[in-house]
Amino acid sequence: VTALSATKKYTKDSTYTVRVVSISDQGCTDTAEKTVIVYPKAKTNFTIGSTPQCILGNKFNYVSSTTIKSGTYTLNWQYGDGLTAGNVNSTSHNYSNVQNYNVRLFSTSNFGCLDTVTKQIKTLPMPNAGFTYNYDQKCLKGNDFQFSTNSTVSNGTPMNHNWFYGDNDSTINSTFGQHTYQTDGPFVVRLISSTNIGGCKDTLNKTVNVFPMPLASFTID
Repeated sequence: VTALSATKKYTKDSTYTVRVVSISDQGCTDTAEKTVIVYPKAKTNFTIGSTPQCILGNKFNYVSSTTIKSGTYTLNWQYGDGLTAGNVNSTSHNYSNVQNYNVRLFSTSNFGCLDTVTKQIKTLPMPNAGFTYNYDQKCLKGNDFQFSTNSTVSNGTPMNHNWFYGDNDSTINSTFGQHTYQTDGPFVVRLISSTNIGGCKDTLNKTVNVFPMPLASFTID
């Protein structure tokens, strides 16, 4: 470059020798050299234990896999919900709302070189289990209980519904349940509704009663 000043952007970290040659109008020359050092920045990365997760009981685990060619670095985490963590290699975080979050990890080398990586995680809504029945009590003879789910989930994701009738019988993955009891007694009917994505579950129990049949008898004098 022929100029009084020059700029150069280096694409690789290394040690470079910069030479300037001055030539007078009489053809006299002089040379000066200086060394510049381009320091490496860290290659920032991290792993996520599991995503997406149900909002109830969520715990996201993050582990840095950041490396650097030479020197040292410090880390800073941003969880995406306004909270942060300092210079730790691994961390975990719980989220309060159902949404997507952009988790960002920053690295700063001991020479001030910066790098960052962003990954997205997702929390999922919990279903609200519910069901109706044709009746909640019936005589033993001819009893025929019918159940229908009205479970909901805010994002409308498909759900599985498993019925447990309280007498060691069940119906798996059905919107409707039907059951005839062979003995009298109170029975706890349990519905477990779970989302197809994330397996988020909610449970609802209701009690039905099956009454014993009277035993008709009489005597004649």
